[in-house]
Amino acid sequence: MIRGGLVFATHHHHHHHHRQHIISCLFLRRMTTKTYDLNKNTHAVAVGMPMGSSPIHDELAELDEKTILNALPLNKLQKPSTGKPPLVLILCGAFSPITNMHLRLFEEARNYLMYDQHRYDVIGGFISPVNNEYPKESLVSGEHRLEMCRRAVETSSWINVAPWEVEQSRWVRTAVVLSKYHNLLNDNRDHNQPIHVKLLCGADFMKSFLTPNLWRPDHLEAILGRFGLSCIERPIGLLSPHQFIHDHDCLWEHRNNIDIIPPSVENNVSSSAIRRLCNRGQSIKFLVPDSVLSYIEQHKLYDREKKVKES
Repeated sequence: MIRGGLVFATHHHHHHHHRQHIISCLFLRRMTTKTYDLNKNTHAVAVGMPMGSSPIHDELAELDEKTILNALPLNKLQKPSTGKPPLVLILCGAFSPITNMHLRLFEEARNYLMYDQHRYDVIGGFISPVNNEYPKESLVSGEHRLEMCRRAVETSSWINVAPWEVEQSRWVRTAVVLSKYHNLLNDNRDHNQPIHVKLLCGADFMKSFLTPNLWRPDHLEAILGRFGLSCIERPIGLLSPHQFIHDHDCLWEHRNNIDIIPPSVENNVSSSAIRRLCNRGQSIKFLVPDSVLSYIEQHKLYDREKKVKES
């Protein structure tokens, strides 16, 4: 979701068999059979083309016509105070449902980047739930997912929810989303320091970059080159982001834009595990915020899966 030198084209390979359940449900934006030709005019755009000549700008302009005013709520954004580059972290995913693990990714990243390494002034974070058009069976409606996320961050002084993706009429790729947020943040800032944007993810998400034909090379170039990754390592050591970087040319080229963050505690609570417990009628208390738990129970969001299977 960026305005780098990206080209959007339909892709006809079937990749549903590639889809792995990532612990934080961050496997969004993969190349699937459900794709959109986001360039109405077919542009032959080379990777690494200057940003101004990218068709992403046209795509954003088209999407902006439908953008609500509150696409990216800025009320929790903090003013830069440390003299380090201001950074906003973006976590994209399904969030069906959001878990304490998702929320903890933000805190781990800010602890490391701001207080341990003193590299950035982390002034905000946004959870960006994917559009309903994303082909994933366990996706409850965007309205429900947005509300669960909003409830989950009520007690946070710096993490907010971005409804922009859900509000669009179609699924939007990650590079475009990041570009949109980067522009909104910098067009509306009340200080002179440019705001950096990075994609927050887990090691499973980074591993998906290595899967052949899953990500377009020009999309990866934009995500890694113009923005960057803040990747939380898996504590058990099964997935090594350092190895992924070594094994992938684009990751290697942009390794200075990638933060590898060691987690302070083991954290592998997945949305799929939450749904499984709900289907079995078992407790999910303390795995999700209480406000999210009450919402799930009120709307019987995940016990429906069980009833559908039985009928």
